[in-house]
Amino acid sequence: MPVITLDGMPLYQSKAAARAVAIKFGYYAVDADTIWAIDSILDFNQECNDKTKAPALSGGLNEENRQSWLDGWKARGDLLDARLASHGKKFIAGTDTITLADFSVAGCGYFADLYNDQSMWPADVKADLQKIIDGQPNLKRYLEE
Repeated sequence: MPVITLDGMPLYQSKAAARAVAIKFGYYAVDADTIWAIDSILDFNQECNDKTKAPALSGGLNEENRQSWLDGWKARGDLLDARLASHGKKFIAGTDTITLADFSVAGCGYFADLYNDQSMWPADVKADLQKIIDGQPNLKRYLEE
């Protein structure tokens, strides 16, 4: 079970612990609108991770699940692209500074699977995923920056 110690207190439950760390170090928010934006992205990203990580847990991609896997990434990217377009800000939750939502989206998703040389996915799969991102201009800019 993951545990982090913050100010001498052991924190369990990864999402709650991540929020505590984010609050302590200024990667969260105090206003309700931004808290909702962060939390909704965190929840959405977890749902997407459940779908896009499934092939890794079941032995990898094959002809049957490859398109479903790519469709999952497309759906994820479409929502994130629309969210970025809706507010025009640099960061995913509509903020001018990085938040926990950005760590979740970039670190646990795109950078782990696409931009990581140690990723389990072969080059042709990464190329298919990159094509999807190329069609999502706001997300592409966000990931590049």
